[in-house]
Amino acid sequence: MPAPTCSPTGSAFHAPDRRPAPDTWQSQAAALAYADQHIGRLVDGLATDKPWLVIMCADHGDAFGEDGYHGRGIIHPTVTDVPFACTVVGPGLRSHHDPLRTAHA
Repeated sequence: MPAPTCSPTGSAFHAPDRRPAPDTWQSQAAALAYADQHIGRLVDGLATDKPWLVIMCADHGDAFGEDGYHGRGIIHPTVTDVPFACTVVGPGLRSHHDPLRTAHA
């Protein structure tokens, strides 16, 4: 399987000609890789003289054949369990990383 890539437009979902790319496992992986690449830059760029709370969460997942299901809008853990993470940044604060899924909340 080829490595996921983002288009030069900075969007994993759109090709350079601005037409939507197919919604595939690869486009989802590319979007995640793109976001992951920039989340660190965002946190590193926050002012360090005041505290910040950073929360990251997805709205829903997509099924790509798990248990025979495809798409979204269905009640299946692949769609309903989404990542959730938060961290604190700032002077005198200790960050604790403990990612969980919304199914745990």
